[in-house]
Amino acid sequence: MTTQSEAQLEAGLVKRLTGLGYAPIALPDMNAMRANLREQLGKQNGVTLWDAEFAKTSWLSSALSAT
Repeated sequence: MTTQSEAQLEAGLVKRLTGLGYAPIALPDMNAMRANLREQLGKQNGVTLWDAEFAKTSWLSSALSAT
């Protein structure tokens, strides 16, 4: 079994995902990460999340900021 560095594993994963049609995005800060989370949750569920609805995911946003 060969070993790979974390950077090599990440590069391989990005290459595979890009090959499947995914595109990397820049998330420079927590506000951008929350905005992306909101957008992705809406897309996956086929809805537009209003402020009150997205506020219900605050436990998830809190978990993301703790890491």
